[in-house]
Amino acid sequence: MEDNSRLTTDPRYISSGFETNEHDVQKENGVLGILTYSPSFHKFVDASRKSSLSYTGWTRPTIAWDLNCEHKGKSRKEAYRAF
Repeated sequence: MEDNSRLTTDPRYISSGFETNEHDVQKENGVLGILTYSPSFHKFVDASRKSSLSYTGWTRPTIAWDLNCEHKGKSRKEAYRAF
C-alpha cells in the first residue's frame, strides 16, 4: 500500500493485454538453457514453477500536459483523444 494515497495499485496504469510466463521468457531469450546447466540450478530453482510465474504488461498513457488546461475546462482525456 502506498503511504500517501493508501492505494494498492496505481489507477493511472491500464493492462496492455500482454501476458507471458517466466519459462517462456527465459526460453525465448536463450537464458533457460544456460541456467539449466548451471551447477546449482536444480538445487535452488524449481523449474516446474517457471510456467506458473506469470508476467503481465501495464502501460500508462503519457502526453505533455499542463494543469492550466484543466483550469480552462480542457481535460487530459480530451487531449489524448485528439491524438
